[in-house]
Amino acid sequence: MADLPRDEELPSAAPSSSLSAFLQVVQGFQPQSGTEPAAALPEPVAEAETSSPKPAGKESEGDAEDKGLGRRARERSQRRREILEVARQHFARSGYTGTTLESIAKVAEFAKPTLYQFFTNKEHLFHSILADGYQDLLGIQRKAINGESNAAAQLRTLCIMFLIYYRKHLDFYILHRQFQHRLRQPADNPWHEQSRVLNQEIRDKVRGVLAKGMSSGDFLPLDADRLCSVFLESLSIYTQAFQDGGELRTATEMADEIMRLFLDGIRNRS
Repeated sequence: MADLPRDEELPSAAPSSSLSAFLQVVQGFQPQSGTEPAAALPEPVAEAETSSPKPAGKESEGDAEDKGLGRRARERSQRRREILEVARQHFARSGYTGTTLESIAKVAEFAKPTLYQFFTNKEHLFHSILADGYQDLLGIQRKAINGESNAAAQLRTLCIMFLIYYRKHLDFYILHRQFQHRLRQPADNPWHEQSRVLNQEIRDKVRGVLAKGMSSGDFLPLDADRLCSVFLESLSIYTQAFQDGGELRTATEMADEIMRLFLDGIRNRS
């Protein structure tokens, strides 16, 4: 996966200092997998200037990972990233059952046995992509929550963060949704269990923000688990607009709409 957007999601009004700090974090954040994003989506005219090329001399995350490695180790690391990139696109386009290791190997221009040097089977490959994305989200999530003091501001920043990430990594988002449907199945391998644990950790952080708001009296004392589900599903509904390709609003504008629909409905006005 590629870098998160540089400047495009700045709100039209002056952002809080903590939100500005968060945006500075995500602008320089380098996801773990080192692969490229899906095909570019239409961007608002006002945001066109922000999609500038990577500054000369700036390392990619993969370059940073490979520093200090020998030539063979660097080549192996690069080969793994290439496989993950192709596989992510295939899973997103064809689904889990419609994707084969043969098709991935063909597009990646590797012999099928090469895939088995890195991944035990298709399930291992699928969950490796999920694990990379979930680790990315957890890293940004922690910074987003630590950058704001009250629950409402934390929730808004999380909302912006999710929308930015999903917009830039739609392939990963599609895989994430595929996995949500598979969560009801028992974890019969360690990779499935790892994805389940990471996904639950992301959910728990959102739930913790909601519980904090209830504890402080800012939010009504409702069921935090159900509210968490409503909030995350709201993000998914808005992310569908990115998939359709016609959404021109920034993540901040969409987040503020979600917050008006969601937060104002649970804020305690007494």
